[in-house]
Amino acid sequence: MRAATLPVRPIRHSGEPAYAYCARIGATNGLKTLTDCGRVFGFRSFEIIQGKALESVAELACQDIVALSFDTARTAPDSVELRGERLFRKQWTIASQCKVCPMCIRQDLAAPEQFRRRFPRAWRRTHWDIRALDVCVEHSARLIDACEACGDKLSYENAAVGRCPQRHDIAQFICEAVPEVETIGARYILGRLGFVNRIASAFLDDLELGRAIATMEAIGRAAMGIERYVEEASRASSGAIISAGFDVIQGLSERLPAVLDGLVGMSAQRPWRWGLLKAYGEFYEWLMDEPQSAITDALRAGVVAHAQDSDQVTFKANTSVAGVVIASSKYIPLAEAAAECDMGAERFRRFCEAQSILPTARLRQGESAKISRAFLDQLKDMIAECFNATELEVALGVSSAAARAIADAGLVDPIVSAEQRRELRFNVALFSVQSVRRLLDDLAARIQLGGEDLIPLPKAAATLRFATSKAVQLVLSGRLAIRGYDGSAPGLQAFLIDRCDLSKAIGQHLSDEFVPISVAADQIGIKGETAKALRDHKLLDATRHRNSLLVRRDTLQKFVDDHVTSQSLAAKGGFGSASAATKQLKKVGLTPILPVELARQAIYRRSDAEAALASWQQLKSGAARATEH
Repeated sequence: MRAATLPVRPIRHSGEPAYAYCARIGATNGLKTLTDCGRVFGFRSFEIIQGKALESVAELACQDIVALSFDTARTAPDSVELRGERLFRKQWTIASQCKVCPMCIRQDLAAPEQFRRRFPRAWRRTHWDIRALDVCVEHSARLIDACEACGDKLSYENAAVGRCPQRHDIAQFICEAVPEVETIGARYILGRLGFVNRIASAFLDDLELGRAIATMEAIGRAAMGIERYVEEASRASSGAIISAGFDVIQGLSERLPAVLDGLVGMSAQRPWRWGLLKAYGEFYEWLMDEPQSAITDALRAGVVAHAQDSDQVTFKANTSVAGVVIASSKYIPLAEAAAECDMGAERFRRFCEAQSILPTARLRQGESAKISRAFLDQLKDMIAECFNATELEVALGVSSAAARAIADAGLVDPIVSAEQRRELRFNVALFSVQSVRRLLDDLAARIQLGGEDLIPLPKAAATLRFATSKAVQLVLSGRLAIRGYDGSAPGLQAFLIDRCDLSKAIGQHLSDEFVPISVAADQIGIKGETAKALRDHKLLDATRHRNSLLVRRDTLQKFVDDHVTSQSLAAKGGFGSASAATKQLKKVGLTPILPVELARQAIYRRSDAEAALASWQQLKSGAARATEH
């Protein structure tokens, strides 16, 4: 069916697309959907939505075809043309999202009647269909795409203009206010389309509108620290993103370094392999895919300058940043850096990995890591304030083994995080000079002059076959006094003590914290030779002091709490003897922690023994009931 030219019809507004105008014509004539309008008036609704076959609408409503085509977007497989500007197809939401501004609808309804007949006065703005725009510039309000009353998505098919598919009045909805700073990007886009006064941009004006929007989005995400794979990306306002991007572009030379600093700061969160993609994330990936233009040239130059100056960006050999090979004077291979720091290449590499300067992942064959010269200078200054293993021995005046024990006891601080200390080899580590000085100052503060026949602390500890690190800990705990000081001796050799004082302190220390292994055996309820067998098989920790084996009191208590002997099980289960208990409980799967032929006695884990004893008692009671029957 094809209707004749309508004698009465609404006036089309500037900026109103053909499909929206057809919806108002349909609403005037009592039609419910845009499809109904097409069927009655003789056009295909999907063609009008795509900006095609507009001649039928122009003829039907007596409209100027040029003006109607100017306000209606014409879609193609990969682009959209609107008001003389070209957008990317994905930037147009006509098929997926319908957005409106309730305040604009309210403003339309408040306008005076133009004719006696009540025409639908609320009309759609064609720029609402641009995906990047989610704000109304005129009212500084957020556009909505769903009914606040029923939650239904707004639809282009609905011909009841100003109402949702369930006929709720959109004009009654309360708009979310948008800060003025989040509308600047939308103002630029609308200025390009001729809806508001145009804002000049030296970098964006030469680009087609679609690429300008994509550029603002990419730079805006970088400025806001948003990347596609993070949860915040879906919650961010598109208006805020393009406004942030436009703000950076307008002051690119001053603001780009701060944006790049933020991207490098986020590099630890990215799953990609190290390098420029790791450092700058998807922003660098986008920049490399963009065709050449004034804005991309400026961005690439900014990335090159930032990468050269940054101390946090590491590179592989022959690194090219944005098409520019980094000057070799700015970066230095790892082996050369190690030589400048007077360290072996492998040791230097491990130290850099411990400091998270270099990645732990292996490089491809033929690749070598580089670090920036500026960072190397900082690293050299830091190393100057550190001791390596050999220098630590000299500074403390002790042997290599004693220095290692002092470091393991935490009396000096290695330049690594606490969780890496166990994994770091002693001869690879660097130790803080300040921590060594602090240790010596703490010892000097405990000097109590007096006594005769004083000898250096390390020598006194050696004569008593006691670890130097433990002797230092006795001094720091107040159990041992330093009786003299020799300023000509290095490190710990300068501190003089009385050997008798050390012997007494050792005895007090041992009696407080340790018990002989024979005493430990009595408390466990086993023989001395059984306790030694447990120690030999590393089931009971024991320390040798002179000719004695000592067990820490807390270690002993934990062993007693966690284990039980066969004698105890025999008494608890009524087996009669330890051998009977061992034999019977073996039937329910209980085995000792050490074979009886090695330990001479059976010792079990307490949890396993209690479970086995319960199982044995159940079997025994079941057998008794069976005998009665």
